Amino acid sequence: MTESILVKKFEIYNHLTEEEKSKLTHVNCCEHILRAGNEAFQLNLSKSALSTAKGFGGGMKIESTCGAVTGGVMVLSILFSEREDFDDIIQTYMLSFKTQHSSLDCGPLKADHRREDTGCQSVILMASKVLDQTVRKYRSL
Repeated sequence: MTESILVKKFEIYNHLTEEEKSKLTHVNCCEHILRAGNEAFQLNLSKSALSTAKGFGGGMKIESTCGAVTGGVMVLSILFSEREDFDDIIQTYMLSFKTQHSSLDCGPLKADHRREDTGCQSVILMASKVLDQTVRKYRSL
């Protein structure tokens, strides 16, 4: 699901030269999750809809709630917003991430997981793993 899509994208990206990377448009953590969700779950989001994630990177630019976590909420909202247990789904996702990774906020997550060479890829993969677990759990109910 989203995690495997992102692992493949990051493997390709990490093998690019610095010159090749510099020619690419920056994609923030929230955008990565929303794009992967769009692909994995065939959401058919337009370019305009995908651009809604732009303002959520960097914890909404102030290191507040992590953009990767926020991207997961976006995907779950698209998948499950019509369900009566929607609030439970979002709470499960958020609390699972916080329990597993000690924080929902960009600042502490960056401090603990961001690397100079790969940026926040590990945080994005952490969020995608929890997202995938949540989707599997609630799709089976």
